[in-house]
Amino acid sequence: MNNTKNNIFKIYDLSCNRDELDSNILNINLILKNDAEFKNICHVDKLSCDDESGFNSYTVNEFISVLNNIVICFKTSKIRVIFNGAEPLVYAKVIKDFIYKFKNNNLCQLETHIITPLLCEIENVCELLDIIDKWYIIIDTLDSDIYYANTGYHLNNFQANLAILSDCVDKNKLNILMTYDNKYLFETITKDYNQLSKIGFNSIKAMGVK
Repeated sequence: MNNTKNNIFKIYDLSCNRDELDSNILNINLILKNDAEFKNICHVDKLSCDDESGFNSYTVNEFISVLNNIVICFKTSKIRVIFNGAEPLVYAKVIKDFIYKFKNNNLCQLETHIITPLLCEIENVCELLDIIDKWYIIIDTLDSDIYYANTGYHLNNFQANLAILSDCVDKNKLNILMTYDNKYLFETITKDYNQLSKIGFNSIKAMGVK
């Protein structure tokens, strides 16, 4: 698996919208381009994992410049950058660099969210433990056989990443997004929900049939 991308953001899509609950916050939604190996598990547009699709590449400084222009255009005092894509954690080091540099820039307040299936190496998770404001963790199932059949990955890597987040990050920052295929038995869904509840997660949301 590609462990990390060190230097640049490859952005497949960028969109902006005012937050529904607080119009002072501008949401900036990023779909980061990933390698084709993630295509079968991609929870967003599968073209974001297609080597033939178009994308824009930015260094951290170039991306900050883009955001500065967005801030000026929208006249906002706070932005919420949401990192999405098949597995945005492959960009862990560049995300970390961006967060520190943007906050030093001090043009406006920054909040960061990440939506991830936790498929990356544990080192990537550790890069961002104390600096991401909200984690949204996508999971199909905690049944190891079904998980492997759906993703091609073994469940133990996901479990190790989830365990370190559970141990090191405030539970109020962790959100579980459960997505299920319509062939799953109700008993499987209930078992997964109960297991996650026992770990202590406060926010578990069923996303319905994929």
